Amino acid sequence: MPQGPAQSSHALPPLLALAVLVLAGCAAYSPGPPETAPARSVFVEVVENETYLPQVTALLSRQIRETFAARGGTTPAASPRQAAYILRVTLSDLEQTPRAALPADTTRAASYDIRLAAALVLIGPGGETARESSVEAATIAYLNPALPDARHHALPRLTADLAQRIADAVLHPWDEPATGR
Repeated sequence: MPQGPAQSSHALPPLLALAVLVLAGCAAYSPGPPETAPARSVFVEVVENETYLPQVTALLSRQIRETFAARGGTTPAASPRQAAYILRVTLSDLEQTPRAALPADTTRAASYDIRLAAALVLIGPGGETARESSVEAATIAYLNPALPDARHHALPRLTADLAQRIADAVLHPWDEPATGR
């Protein structure tokens, strides 16, 4: 049975209401990261290392700065005086657990689970602690008998993941936006 003008006009008010709701929701949308990022600039101190993992501090420090730069909204500052906040990162724990043994020698590991933990302190403009947090990242290192220290090949992947998690902890929206330079 064909619909006449009277029957199709009943569907118009709900569709019109739906269109108004959708357009009202889109009006508040803004692309990009939320404006509640804690600071516009962060100085990343050289990472402190309390683990026995050698030569990791420069790599992780660089990866943290690169992560801030890539995300936008918060830029890494060249000096503490140019920054709204100072980020202090301390590698606090490294755990290497054998995951699987070599078939020919069950006393030697074929792979390891590696977990790296870091403590974070975000220092505010007045020198006060604005935020403290801890993060960790984990990966698997597959060993090759021809490479005696293949665990170090997993290190850049592990620290890149840790740098992402550090940036997440710092850039996570806070209850109240911080004023920053």
